[in-house]
Parts: sequence; C-alpha cells; structure tokens
Amino acid sequence: MTNITLPAAVLAVAAFICSNSPSQERSNDPAPASNAAAAQKAPDKDSVKREIVSLANDIWDAAQQGKKAFLEDVATDDFESTDISGKTQNKRQAIADVKEEKAIKSWAITEPDLASFDESSAVLKYVLTVSGSGGRTIKARITDTYVKKNGKWYIKSQQQTLMK
Repeated sequence: MTNITLPAAVLAVAAFICSNSPSQERSNDPAPASNAAAAQKAPDKDSVKREIVSLANDIWDAAQQGKKAFLEDVATDDFESTDISGKTQNKRQAIADVKEEKAIKSWAITEPDLASFDESSAVLKYVLTVSGSGGRTIKARITDTYVKKNGKWYIKSQQQTLMK
C-alpha cells in the first residue's frame, strides 16, 4: 500500500440525525425564557460524538470508494488538510487527489474522543488503522474539526500524524 488519500476522508461531513436536546427534569419554578431556550439548544456529548464518528466513517468510506461528489458536499469551502507526509491541501486539491483505493483491504476508526464541542463546532480525535491488500498496516492519529451550519455538520479541517 502506498500513500493513503486521507484528505478526501476529511472532506465529508454528512448530515445525521441530530438530537441536541438532552432530557431534563423540570422544576415547578419557571425558568427565564433565555435560560430555557439555551437549555433546549445545548448539545448532548454522546449524541454529538455518535453523529460525528458516523460522519467520519462515511467520509472514509467515500474516500476509499472515490466518491468525490459526497466529499465535495460535506467539506467546507475553506477546508484544509495536512496528511501523514506533511502535505497540506485545500478543498479543491484534496478532492482532486481522491480516487478509488483498491489497495486498501480494510480500515477502522478506534479510540474516538470528542475533544471539544458546542452547538456549532466539534473536534474529533481518533486512530485510523488502514490495512493494505499486500499485508501492510499503518496507523495514524487523526484530528478532525467540524462545523455545523443550518443543522448539518461539515468537515473543516483534518490533521494526520503517522504513528510508529
């Protein structure tokens, strides 16, 4: 297996079912309208993590299968990527490098950690393990940044570091 096109994977932030309202107990005391509205909009960490990890998996699927249209749709216009070799690319450059990766036998996201999040942004850190059809396996520590616009998550940046 040669170079893995991870920028393409970074480019896909698909819309997923979003449950941003955690269930809360209500007291008999009425809360101020602004506090009630803020509580309803507060994102739930587990829900956001499931949503973002699912999107990251969809991005890697699309990158491996060469699905440029999907990646185009889920990346912000100002998307930036730094791959395992240190190469930096913008959205146009990263998508141009996407092709079907037949040399990849399997890949997996492990150790997902939603490092930070709010109603409009999230940072996901994880380990990506890629196994090639020739028996070679590599691992990279990935940090993805996502933004949410009009109820849809988009990938804004990705940083990849090869693990030894």
